[in-house]
Amino acid sequence: MTNNEYGKVFKRAWGDRDFKTLTATEQLLYAKLISQSDISLAGVLTLAPVRWATQTAGMDVEEVNRDLAGLARRNYVLIDADTQEVLVRSYIRNDLGWKSPRTMIGIANAIGRILSPRLRVAIARELGRLDTDALSSTVSEKTGRSTREVVESIIGDVLADTPSSTLPDTPSDGVSDTPSDTPSDGVSAVRTLNDNCNNSGSGSGSDKNNISPPVAD
Repeated sequence: MTNNEYGKVFKRAWGDRDFKTLTATEQLLYAKLISQSDISLAGVLTLAPVRWATQTAGMDVEEVNRDLAGLARRNYVLIDADTQEVLVRSYIRNDLGWKSPRTMIGIANAIGRILSPRLRVAIARELGRLDTDALSSTVSEKTGRSTREVVESIIGDVLADTPSSTLPDTPSDGVSDTPSDTPSDGVSAVRTLNDNCNNSGSGSGSDKNNISPPVAD
């Protein structure tokens, strides 16, 4: 069940080949992202490298942007610099709240509030990967529908409302996701942010910042 008090970190992450290729600070940033107070049920949060840096002693903005680029390169996150939104791509699947019709309604509402069309497409593709076969097919006397029917109906509505896109297919299932051979658009977005920080004089090594713990696909 989804809980706003914490983010889920699966024990299997530490034995996952792909997750182990991340650096310590990339793993830490991933954990930080999934445990931020503003992350939505859809796994989207505001791009805030300055805030994330200040959550860990000795961390600066350039380091956060570097680690964010690393996560984007491996498709752990997707970034839309125009809308200033970050998607933790496998958040919905890992959080497991989608198995509850009530929470699935909340997820759909959260998706509707996303500004970035690109992130909405990515989430729609993630929803399409959910395995609903194990959900209860017992019809509720109250609603006249089963848990599986309700969840699949909501997923279908989200998919129907999502525009088509040329966004590359996401990696295959795994504890974490198999890294992509090609950097995602998120990498370019972080590079742009780094350039802006350098040009404005912010995000230098003298600006101290902070970070936290991880989850994998």
